[in-house]
Amino acid sequence: MFGRQREPQARGVDVVLRVPRPPRRRVDGAVGHHGPGGRARLVGNAVQAVPAPCDQERTQRRRAVTLTQPQLQPKVLTAKQVQTILDACDHSRDRLLFALLLDTGVRIGEALGLRHEDLDIAGRTVTVRPRPNDNRARAKTGVCRTVPTSPELMRLYVDYLNGEYGALDSDYVFVNLWS
Repeated sequence: MFGRQREPQARGVDVVLRVPRPPRRRVDGAVGHHGPGGRARLVGNAVQAVPAPCDQERTQRRRAVTLTQPQLQPKVLTAKQVQTILDACDHSRDRLLFALLLDTGVRIGEALGLRHEDLDIAGRTVTVRPRPNDNRARAKTGVCRTVPTSPELMRLYVDYLNGEYGALDSDYVFVNLWS
């Protein structure tokens, strides 16, 4: 097809296309600017043509053919692994954060940007709002959404407020208590 010769094609192997290039001819009949495929070398005040290392290298072009890879499924933690992580948490804040990520599926930036007004204990919902936060946590999506939660997560939140959070005056749910 138009001067191209294809070699036999195998799956997962680069396909080599040979495209012969005719030499460029100037009006006066000279080949190319410095000879066929050559480079220029400065000798004194004159330019001397240097031949190309190998004309065969110039006529071959390699184009990699990529095959579509099947999408790999994400690895999911088992119930035993989740329980091991939750049991390893020393503070109820860390346990609440991991349980919130697991139960609601919110991103870490969305979780760290939560404020107390975003958690509805009676309605068992968490509202994720995109807004500028002082702790530089941000919601990736630009829309407000409400996510239902489990009663166990709300119990963890209440335990965190009564136990570790105490009388701290902050709008944010997750603050650094041990700095």
